[in-house]
Amino acid sequence: MELNHLQFIYDEPQDRLLLRIAATDDDTQHELRAWLSRRFVASLWVAVQKALAMQVTLVHPEASHASAELIDMAHQSALDKLAEHGAFGDNFRNDLPPHAALTHPFLVAEAKFHIAAQEPMRVNFLPAEGLGIEIAFNEVELHGFCTLLQQAVTTAQWDMPLQLESAWDDARPEQGENGFDMPLETAPRLLN
Repeated sequence: MELNHLQFIYDEPQDRLLLRIAATDDDTQHELRAWLSRRFVASLWVAVQKALAMQVTLVHPEASHASAELIDMAHQSALDKLAEHGAFGDNFRNDLPPHAALTHPFLVAEAKFHIAAQEPMRVNFLPAEGLGIEIAFNEVELHGFCTLLQQAVTTAQWDMPLQLESAWDDARPEQGENGFDMPLETAPRLLN
């Protein structure tokens, strides 16, 4: 399956995030959906940061001591590319049929990361039982996913700001823009 579009929607009554994925399989577009709880998002964010650091170490073993700086640069570069190319495209299509194997959203219980040098990072979102969703993220898509997740958590008012670990944490202002993440007021036009 080819990833076309991602979207997070906050469901206030359930206090969960709905991850919507538009994907193409054999020239047919489908929508896949999964619920993410607050607790799961907190652990997912820690795992994403570790995966980013591991990926940097695999791609640039000579610079593993500077992984935070490389992640900062990759994040900013990805956001610049997303801004330049309009992110995942137009607004999320609401008329896509669900994938035949996953007609209803499932609650994600676990995420498994598959990391290899010079390959997209694959993340497998799994329910407690049954089929899950695996997404292969290129670097730009992965940082776009991180930005979407940051925005969704802010919208949900979960009081757990998601920040990428940075080599410049001591130099960042305590509030406001930090120069490495898109300001919240401009990011929604880039990613849906």
